[in-house]
Amino acid sequence: MIAAHLHPRHNTGTTTRRCGTRPNGNPAIDRGASPLAPLGQTSLRCKYVPVLLRLSFTGLALLLGLAPPVLAAQNTPSVMIIFDGSGSMWGQLEGERESKLNQARSALDNALRDSQANGIAAVNVGLFSYGNRRRRDCSDASALRNLAPLNVRQIMRPLRKLNPKGRGPLTRALRKSADQLADIDGPASMILLHDGIDNCRADPCRFAAEFAAVHPSTPVHVISIGLNAPDFRSMACISQETGGRHFNVQSRRDMQDAVDTAWSLALNGTPFGSERRQPNLPNDENAANSPSLKDIPRPMPAVNFSGSGVALTFSLSESSGPILEPAKWEVKRLGAADDAPAQVSITPRLETPLSPGDYVISLSHAGVTVRQKITVTLDTLTRANLSLDAGTLAVNAARLNASGQPESIIISLFNAPTDGTQKASVPVAIKRLPFAPLTLPAGSYLLNARHANETLTRNINIAPGASASIDLSFKTGIIKLSAIDTQNKGPLNDVIFIISEDDPEARDGRREIARAVGPNATFILAAGTYTVATRVGTARKTSRLALSAGSVLKRQIQIDPAKLQLSAQLGEKKLNLAIPVSYKLILLDQDSTPPIRTERPNPKLSLAAGRYRIESRVGLANALLAYEVTITKGQQGKLVMKHQAGQVTLRLQTLAGQTIREGVFWHIADQAGQVIKQTVQPIAKDILAAGSYMATARWRGKNMSADLTLS
Repeated sequence: MIAAHLHPRHNTGTTTRRCGTRPNGNPAIDRGASPLAPLGQTSLRCKYVPVLLRLSFTGLALLLGLAPPVLAAQNTPSVMIIFDGSGSMWGQLEGERESKLNQARSALDNALRDSQANGIAAVNVGLFSYGNRRRRDCSDASALRNLAPLNVRQIMRPLRKLNPKGRGPLTRALRKSADQLADIDGPASMILLHDGIDNCRADPCRFAAEFAAVHPSTPVHVISIGLNAPDFRSMACISQETGGRHFNVQSRRDMQDAVDTAWSLALNGTPFGSERRQPNLPNDENAANSPSLKDIPRPMPAVNFSGSGVALTFSLSESSGPILEPAKWEVKRLGAADDAPAQVSITPRLETPLSPGDYVISLSHAGVTVRQKITVTLDTLTRANLSLDAGTLAVNAARLNASGQPESIIISLFNAPTDGTQKASVPVAIKRLPFAPLTLPAGSYLLNARHANETLTRNINIAPGASASIDLSFKTGIIKLSAIDTQNKGPLNDVIFIISEDDPEARDGRREIARAVGPNATFILAAGTYTVATRVGTARKTSRLALSAGSVLKRQIQIDPAKLQLSAQLGEKKLNLAIPVSYKLILLDQDSTPPIRTERPNPKLSLAAGRYRIESRVGLANALLAYEVTITKGQQGKLVMKHQAGQVTLRLQTLAGQTIREGVFWHIADQAGQVIKQTVQPIAKDILAAGSYMATARWRGKNMSADLTLS
């Protein structure tokens, strides 16, 4: 253990270079002619010890006082912010240098500070994140701050420490953050900032539908950062189901505009676009038989009050019968101030006493909103039927898959272009079959139906009060693939099946359309001829298949890969499984073969014959080791990567021995001044290559430095 008391200083002092490190601080790369087992047993010149570095201030004392948060009154808005902490947030938007993480964090900080500067403090804010604590863990979703009154510093503190690293359990984070809104009586909303879809096999659309049914007045505003068009469309259901707004962020300016707008909507509680689902609406299974889809004349029931007022119903058109489903009614006196509250009811018909005067009645049902002026006279009951000027659309698919269930078909509905082209605008609705008939304003629409790699387009006209229906038939077939090892005649597990179709505009003449991972794969594709690439590690086999409509094509693909097992050590010591390790294998003779990357501690890899560069990194800093090896067809072996490195623990302490646990920024540089590691974790732990370094701690505007040598 190395202990040192540090004070602010500027010079670096004398350093010592040991263990064969190069002057630039990078470890020397050991190469062997063929380090497969039993090779890789070369002796090492260094001894590796754990190092603990304590940094101390003279006369430094730190006292923290914490008090439980107190929520504001019941009518105070509550906002849950879900911030993507998955590893992809370290990437950049196209044309930008700063990471998506930093841009989103800065935009949120600006929006919150602007509110606080303008005196807006009566809002409760909670913060959730996911993928920020563990790699490859689909349960990694947790609260960074429970609902409490707005405090920008307390909200941004955990976000500044956020270190994205894991997968994207987006739906789990939405569900867990929604739990905190269960007992909220006042207005509430959620803001999701993310840069990818849920890659943990959860369905955010299902969550949105369930959430909207339980919390009909709680919108979820979604800020999608750098998504491609298909992924952006797949996330639209969250905002559509809940009455929120969906933002497409492709630049820094988009980011700030989206965050500002979402935050403003959350504070004002204003829905966007289609109205939120209301409670007790029929579900998709029952909606097809709903009375609203039939012209059933009903007598106007007696009202339960006397004097001046209104008794209102609504229908699809002026000639159709009343709809008996709940709708949202808003009543506001004509000429009233914009900020004057409106009378809001959720009911199939509106019966309410009103004083004489002119009113504007707003009716919202199934995403369609109409407004009408109503005049109420003294001691008179005003009766009226509001027309949605809308019709319904039912979509059916004829073809079934092998299990006899309707195939997964995505329907996108657009307003028909007015310029005579086929260019579509923002979708009016995105649905997955089967779904209940849609209620749509009368007009012309363009329908895109996508199943597998086949797309059908239909032009549709919706007339007031009419029920339109469209049947879709796809010319698809099924391909079922499996892979077998020709050496032991057993199935191969870590297999990637890639399906491509001919494309003369693509660089290699083929365009990938689907892929799957596992010992078996099933693809539903449009009839045609395809190239199937079966890949096990770097071992690869290519074949051509012709698929006809309605057929089921089965193929078993045989591959003969070599097997290589990797492991890493610190000197002669086995590596603790808690220490992160990663491997990268590059096939040197084939530039087109993508590298293999894995973070498993002792991976057993399947490889094609050839010459490889194998890199191993222990920790997250500069402990890197590489070999070049030659592997022959069918060969089996082991390679032990012995790193010249040691484990370092850095902590900042007072002279009284108390560890400082917040606000510390660590900076480690090698002899050449190259930055090796930076972190805001108060206790920094990592693996460093043998050599000499300078460790610097910054806390409250002061820098403390010390020399650190691993030998």
